[in-house]
Amino acid sequence: MLEFLVRPEFLTGVASGLAVAVLLWLGRYGVGWVLSGAQAALRRERSLSGVWVAHYGKGGRALTEKVTLRQFGRWVWGSIENHNVDDSTRVFTVRGTVRHNVLVATYELPSSREEIDRGAFTLVVNLKGNKMVGEFSWIDGDVDGVACGRYEWRRVPRRR
Repeated sequence: MLEFLVRPEFLTGVASGLAVAVLLWLGRYGVGWVLSGAQAALRRERSLSGVWVAHYGKGGRALTEKVTLRQFGRWVWGSIENHNVDDSTRVFTVRGTVRHNVLVATYELPSSREEIDRGAFTLVVNLKGNKMVGEFSWIDGDVDGVACGRYEWRRVPRRR
């Protein structure tokens, strides 16, 4: 009476039905779950996404910048808002990677074709993930060469 349960055609049909159900579920609900899991697997580091305030010295002055970062896995990108003493603002683009809680990135001013205003930095993320300290280098037009200095970033707490 239950002989149809052991027939190969029946077992193949059940297996095919289950496979189609899983594929439909993944197509509808699982894509976001799979992508977020892949991102978490790629990123074993602390997330650097968010707003930071960068502190540095240049020409004997203490200066600050607003940094906004986004991150996917180990890739980091964003912008640096630099406010000059003449109240002008320049926005640099940032691109880099993070590995073993070390951010290595470059920055440049995309809107200027005449001015060489670009540089690089390496920052180490602290254990709490709210501070990064390191060095940056840039092309200094005043001395016609490469200069470097200390760079310290502090995370701006998110409002709740």
